[in-house]
Amino acid sequence: MRRKIVVSCLLLDAGLFEATAEEFSVSCSLGDETRTIEIVEPGTVGSKCDVKYTSNTPSETVVPYHANTSAEFCSVKAREMVALQKSQGFKCDDSERVTPCNFERTRLQETTSTINVSGKQYSVPLNTYIKINEKPDSPLVDLIVFTEADLGAIQNDFAGIVRRQGAIPNSNCNNRYDDKGYSLSASQPNATGKFRVTYESWKCVSWDDWCPTFRQPGRTCRREAKTKLWQKTIGVTVGLKPTVDEDGNLSISATSNADNDISGEFAFFGGLLGSLAGIGTPIGAVLGEKFGEDIENQISSAMFDFDASEDDSGSFDERIELSREKAEFFSGQNNRLQLSDTKRLKQPLRPSSACYFRSRLLSE
Repeated sequence: MRRKIVVSCLLLDAGLFEATAEEFSVSCSLGDETRTIEIVEPGTVGSKCDVKYTSNTPSETVVPYHANTSAEFCSVKAREMVALQKSQGFKCDDSERVTPCNFERTRLQETTSTINVSGKQYSVPLNTYIKINEKPDSPLVDLIVFTEADLGAIQNDFAGIVRRQGAIPNSNCNNRYDDKGYSLSASQPNATGKFRVTYESWKCVSWDDWCPTFRQPGRTCRREAKTKLWQKTIGVTVGLKPTVDEDGNLSISATSNADNDISGEFAFFGGLLGSLAGIGTPIGAVLGEKFGEDIENQISSAMFDFDASEDDSGSFDERIELSREKAEFFSGQNNRLQLSDTKRLKQPLRPSSACYFRSRLLSE
């Protein structure tokens, strides 16, 4: 039974592929023989477009390909025909390398995930992009998938996350603690969180003082005096490091350290530093799974409609398998913390096949 997985996608500019197709006309010659490949929009055979092939030896004009729904199909096939003429020794008048489609990075979809960090739920928008990369010294190309998670909500509440990880004690007298200066930002490929804790040692004294009133001439009042003995500030750094293991699994490890001695009055701080190492685990676990799940669903769905040829061979599972290459933090718009995940389709494809497959992904 044929499976269909529906995912939510952003609509692309309707003219993206039409602009590529409508001005396509390439003439190829070998001796006295001339062949011309053109794209006609709208077509006479196909309502969307025709690929028209004209030859002077023998004299003929045919429409070997047409499309009723997608102009990119004609774009792919026309460029494939030009590549065929070149492989047969023809010289073609295309002024630049003929590629079956736009190889630029293109947005595929936007979804949202939810992550629980320190007992609070955070909404994380996920944007997915695809790009076709040429392989050096190879007629095949790679299909690259990028997924970027916007961690701005976690970044903005970094102070709350730290405070929930371990409460910083305080009292009116004796010891007072004040935490401030919280920040979480990318230090590509990692992320760095920073904050400061100021410790103040106070001495409080109290006594009974005479404070008579007209009706209570013997009245006494309790007096208090507070004196700050000394103050000390400790800076704390939390590092988040994304790691991809040999099996392609994503994890995020966290480390924390203080820039000053935490003995004595700061001894409690050791427990807080240790607990901060747990911040990265849920981020890596949730996003690692989400990054893979959404993309594999789309790849699988598009592949059902993708008719691979001999040089795009392999089983269905092999052809949809993605290999995670790296993950890294970076700073996005308005310095919002982002985590990117880069995958590659394990099996390289012919440019025309990659472009057609890409068009299927974009239409899902």
